[in-house]
Amino acid sequence: MAKLVKYEQIIDDNEIKNYDFDRYNFETRSQIATKETSVIVDFHNNEISGDRIGYGSWYDIEIEECIELLNTLNPNDIKRDFSRIINLYIKNIS
Repeated sequence: MAKLVKYEQIIDDNEIKNYDFDRYNFETRSQIATKETSVIVDFHNNEISGDRIGYGSWYDIEIEECIELLNTLNPNDIKRDFSRIINLYIKNIS
């Protein structure tokens, strides 16, 4: 089971590029491996994305897995409400 290990909020508004996202860092441990997964909720672009480091590789994960991980968060772990962004993805899938 994935465990939240760190949360970061990045907000930067400059002339070149605007950033406004939350990054949730998860870790999954087993007897033989540790996987680190980052899920980014981008409030500026209304996007969710994620990547994982595990088994000696770094790769992107599917949006469905990102949403599954976000759904495992306890209410006090959620720093900003991202339900609207998740609903946009669900609406596009249907």
